[in-house]
Parts: sequence; C-alpha cells; structure tokens
Amino acid sequence: MPLAIDDIPRAVELMSRAFEDDPFVDWVVRSDAKHDEGMHRFFEVCLRQLTVPYGEVWTTDDFGGVAMWTPPARFSVGIGEQLRFIGQAIRGMQMRHVPSRLAAFTEIERHHPQEPHYYLFFLGVDPERQGEGIGSRMMASVLARCDTQRMPAYLEATRPDLVPFYERFGYRPLEPFRIPYGGPPLYPMLRQPRLDAGCRQAPGSIEEGTYVVNT
Repeated sequence: MPLAIDDIPRAVELMSRAFEDDPFVDWVVRSDAKHDEGMHRFFEVCLRQLTVPYGEVWTTDDFGGVAMWTPPARFSVGIGEQLRFIGQAIRGMQMRHVPSRLAAFTEIERHHPQEPHYYLFFLGVDPERQGEGIGSRMMASVLARCDTQRMPAYLEATRPDLVPFYERFGYRPLEPFRIPYGGPPLYPMLRQPRLDAGCRQAPGSIEEGTYVVNT
C-alpha cells in the first residue's frame, strides 16, 4: 500500500535500522557521536523531499518494509533540489563532508539511463522480518506496472551480493562505478519490461536494503 505522510516517521525509523551497515549510507551520513541522528535526518530528507511527493513509496499492511520508488522523469538531485534540502542534509552529514556527499548524488544521477524509467531509490526491510519475502512483494506490483507500460526499471545495488537477488526479477548488471571523493562502489542494474508477464521468476529470499542512492 502507498506510504501515508503520517507514517514517514515510522518509515524513517525502519529504514535507519535496515541500512545500519549499508556501505553507501554509512559513507553519506556523519560518522561521529551523532551518527544515529544522521541516519534519521538522511532518510527524512529522502522520503519527504525526494520520493513521497511522487506517490510511489510503498509499504505492507503490517509495515514490514519500505520501497522508495520514483516514477519516470521524476528523480532529480540538481542544484535546485540540493538547495531545497541542504539545510536538512547538513544536520545529517558532517559539515566538511557536505560538498562531497552532494557530489555523490550528482554522480548517481549522471549514470541513470537516458530513457524514462522507474527508479528503485531504496528498498529496506525490518531486520527482524528479513527472509519473509516482504521486499519481493513490494517490488512485484511496480515491476508488473513496468511490464504493462513497457517501461524500464533501474537501481543501484550497494553491495555485489545483492546483485543476484535483483537478477531474479529481470534486472541485468551494468558497469559498476565508484562514488567520487573516496566513496564506495555502486552496482547499477537495468531491467527491460517483459512482454510475457507469465515468465516472471519466483522471488528470492534476500531482503537487504539497496541504494537505489539496496541504494
């Protein structure tokens, strides 16, 4: 079901737990004593300003996970967007790291396909619920729509061990790239729409987060 605005704080808490050990998110947010606060600030910005306004953030009835999608031609982290959320972002990052972290998002957007596509920005499952197929179910409805609309889907996995999970849904790996200023590598993947929805493979069991900034 779509994530309600009133549920954003709950989603922020869930995503902060799900991405606690994620290499990309861990690099983005502050690494000092305010790391936990930084995690919450980061996902607050991502939800309120980059994804929820477009109506493609999904959860389950029992709030077992959150899938943060953006529809075609909506994901943007250009100068205008950066200026709008930089005040909040600064509170989630150490001041000296803000330019490099904002540059990371610019680099990510630069690698996006030129053609319109659905973008899986982040997928997170409650750590206590992983292995129940929650992430797979949240992906299924949007990917079915991709097939109906003949629309590609794109993401960046933050770890190579996540790549096989997304391959089961028809995503194919592209050339990995590294975030500038000493950031971690990302593993982009592109899925072309399936003409025969009946060929969709059974979902896997991996339920980790993805930058898809699993990212």
